[in-house]
Formats: sequence, C-alpha cells, structure tokens
Amino acid sequence: MLSEQQNSLITVPCWPNGIDISNHQPQFDWAAWNGHIQFASVKATEGLTFQDAWFGYNWEWMEKIGVFRFAYHYAHPNLDPVKQAKFLVDYVKLHGLKRHDNFVLDLEETNGRSPREVSFWAWVFCHTINQITGQRVLVYTYPSFAEAGNCAMLGGWGLWIANYGVPQPTVPAPWKYWRFWQYTSDPLDLDRWNGDEMTLAQYCAR
Repeated sequence: MLSEQQNSLITVPCWPNGIDISNHQPQFDWAAWNGHIQFASVKATEGLTFQDAWFGYNWEWMEKIGVFRFAYHYAHPNLDPVKQAKFLVDYVKLHGLKRHDNFVLDLEETNGRSPREVSFWAWVFCHTINQITGQRVLVYTYPSFAEAGNCAMLGGWGLWIANYGVPQPTVPAPWKYWRFWQYTSDPLDLDRWNGDEMTLAQYCAR
C-alpha cells in the first residue's frame, strides 16, 4: 500500500487548484481551464456496470493541458469491492494509465450496510487498487459520512474531503489532515491541494 505520512501539513496561502468533472459536464471546455488548474478528478466508473462515456475525452484533455490526473469510482458497498476495483482499473487502462496518474474512491453511500461493513468494504477496494496497479488511491468523502464510522479503517489512504462554505475543512477521524479539499460546487466542483505546486508534484509522482 502507498501509505500516508502521519505528519501534519502546513497550509499555504495559494493552494494549487483543481476541478471535478463527470458526464454531467459533457464536452467540457478543458482548453478554457489551461493554466488555471494543476490537477483534476474525473469520473470513470460506478458500481459494476456504469462507465462514464466522457471519461476518455476528459482523460485525454487532462494530459493535453498538463494537469495531474485522478480517475474516480463512485462506490456501491452492496457490490463486490474487488470486482469494482478491477472494473475501475480496467476502464482507466483502456484509455491509458501512466505513472503519475492516481485513483479516487468516491465513498458517500452505504447501500444499507453498517458503518463497519462499509469501512471494511472500502479498505478492500483501496487495497486492491494498490495491489494490482501500484498506483495511489485516495478516499473522497464528506465529514458527516466519515464521522458516522464509515471510514474507520481508511486512515492509511489520503483524504479528499468535500466540505463547502467553510474557511477550513473539517478533518474527520481516522484522518489527521486533508490532502485535497473540494470547497464548493458552484459553478463546478472546485478543489484545492494542501500544499504548494512542488509538494503536489512530489505526491503525485510518489
């Protein structure tokens, strides 16, 4: 597993910026964002059947404008975690998986499972991604979902926290700090990295 260092990060005034895109923004104008963002997260898969039809377009454009690429999977904890991890990896590989690319688990539903079951499900998913690719995977979630215990086993993976309308995001247990922060959804899902451009590059390069 690509583990997280357990030291606190120093928040700097000018974070590198990013965006979160999916099929809800078809034919997204990436060229207009060239030079304004340093990373982006795009939806690739969901569950065991959904493949975002715009993923290939988005993935290619992200490389064209030179941003760090994150491919995310929308989790359904009522379905096999190993199969979902492989479903994500296979779809990303189809469009080209490179050394500095990373994965994100979008964890915000229980599908009727208990917090302990959801947490273990996510642990298996993240471990499987690390095991079969050697690439980094982060956990995207929001404070109340994590505080309910659904992320109790996930402290070894980086936190991508969704927390809007606050000057600093809440960091729920088991994490000690955030790596990425989605701070608004208006007019798009906008994100920040907790550091400067050099630390972002070092993190993505492992």
